[in-house]
Amino acid sequence: MTNPQFTYYPGQVFFHGSTGRAMGTKFDALVRGLSESVSSRIWDEICALVRGDEAVFDRYSPESEVFAVNKALEAGTPVRLSEELEQALVQSGRYKELTGGLFDITRRDFSALKLEDHCLSCSDTGTELDFGGFAKGWTLGRIVGLLRREGVVSAFLDFGMSSIYAMGQHPAGAPWQVELRSPYDGTLLDVFCLQDGALSISGNSPSYSAHIVDPRSGEPVRSRRLCSVQCADPLDAEVLSTAAMVCGGKLEIDDTVIKSYEV
Repeated sequence: MTNPQFTYYPGQVFFHGSTGRAMGTKFDALVRGLSESVSSRIWDEICALVRGDEAVFDRYSPESEVFAVNKALEAGTPVRLSEELEQALVQSGRYKELTGGLFDITRRDFSALKLEDHCLSCSDTGTELDFGGFAKGWTLGRIVGLLRREGVVSAFLDFGMSSIYAMGQHPAGAPWQVELRSPYDGTLLDVFCLQDGALSISGNSPSYSAHIVDPRSGEPVRSRRLCSVQCADPLDAEVLSTAAMVCGGKLEIDDTVIKSYEV
């Protein structure tokens, strides 16, 4: 995470915090109804949470836990997991079942992993953990929990316009609105109204494509498509938007709005 910034607006009783680059993008928070001192403390706690989760999930950083775990799996050595990473791994297995194999953090074969007594081993030394379609939703859920414990009722939380959570209402007294535009030509594709709910958008763009892999074939998804998921839980939303990209948007989950856009 780089260069976090915090600005408090006393007249409107809200703060805006921005982490700079974090978890592959940046995180912004607009939080209403708190004093400046409480706002500053909460923003520090949010930044610490984001840093901590980066230190767990960033597979590209030699200092992260997932990087170390992947090295151990490559060497065929069992490795002990932190409580957080173990919980995330177990949850990932549930999502693989929920999506019928469309979501898999190994991008190969989750069944090759074995978790026993808090230690992870793998029968396939080519397997790696990749929480790219999971970590932002996981962290966003933890931030929402933190704010709820502090009594916050109005906030807008945004990881790079791809993983979003809106608490309560916009200051104008209406649901928060989010526009979705084509990354290719700027065409307006949709407008979402959010109130106490999550939105995740996955897809390809001219500068960032083929990053989602179909675990059934091992091939990247190259289609010019975006998929959006609107539901109550930010982790559900992020995982399911990734799964929707893999199957071309042909995914149905109870209490979840899933859309696909050809761009």
